Amino acid sequence: MRMFTLASLVAVGLGLALVVRGPAYARTPAPTAAPTLTSTPTTTPTPPPELVARFNGAAWVDARPSPDDITAKIGDVVCGTAKQRLMADAPNHFDLAVVSDALKSGCGREGATITFFVGDRRAQTAVWHAGTDTDVDLIAGPPFAYVGGRVTWNCPLNARLLPFVGDLACGYPDPVEYLPPPCSDNTVGYSVVVYSQEQKPGCGTEGVEITFKLVDFSGSVIAIAAEKGAWYAWGGTNEVQRLDLTMVPVGGAGITVGSVGTGDGPERATAPWGPLALALASLGLTGGIAALAFRRRAM
Repeated sequence: MRMFTLASLVAVGLGLALVVRGPAYARTPAPTAAPTLTSTPTTTPTPPPELVARFNGAAWVDARPSPDDITAKIGDVVCGTAKQRLMADAPNHFDLAVVSDALKSGCGREGATITFFVGDRRAQTAVWHAGTDTDVDLIAGPPFAYVGGRVTWNCPLNARLLPFVGDLACGYPDPVEYLPPPCSDNTVGYSVVVYSQEQKPGCGTEGVEITFKLVDFSGSVIAIAAEKGAWYAWGGTNEVQRLDLTMVPVGGAGITVGSVGTGDGPERATAPWGPLALALASLGLTGGIAALAFRRRAM
């Protein structure tokens, strides 16, 4: 009896041990969150203002607006480039950042001279100052005068306003083509480019007198401004020369001056004009386009 009881006790003990211990199972790990993906920016960060000098404006080559790219150099080091943006109602426009020596070795230091290029043509220079923003029109090639204001006329639809030095046509209206105003409004805005002696022999030198004439497309002068201007080179940063004009009709059929062409070197004959082209080329700038000549500089 004792043996049975002892054996029974041993068996019960072993059973309890097996029940308590049980089989060993692998623990399932807790799920982890998927890693967050980050993207590398594809654009170059804008440098802090204190590390650049900014310049903006339009570019001119040989006295005409140019769409060419702009380059800024300090010595032989390229320190900034800009493409021009095409504007719907104005010359192309650039916005150029010239970086400091801290961003590119050999570049901007206080007082360093910047040389600008329009395409491969050298324009004027400027001085590098950190954090500045300067309005400047870049001019490559011969200098020119830029004159604008208001003109009072008697609505001749088939004519354009041209600057003259003596009897020589020395420039063109800017823009070349524009819409006529209503004949009930006989005072409109104008602006003209006036060539220098270097670009067209016989034209502007410092202080020479400029007359303004309405010329039709047969080459006849039909009105002359009572006011006269003086030729001064426009530097791209100084104010555009302001002169308001009152046109005085010429008696009879007008004075024939021959082909005035475009003013680029030897004059070329003007192509035939249809009624629509005549209207587009007639004198008269709308208020919005007239403001173009003074788009950044107070008159």
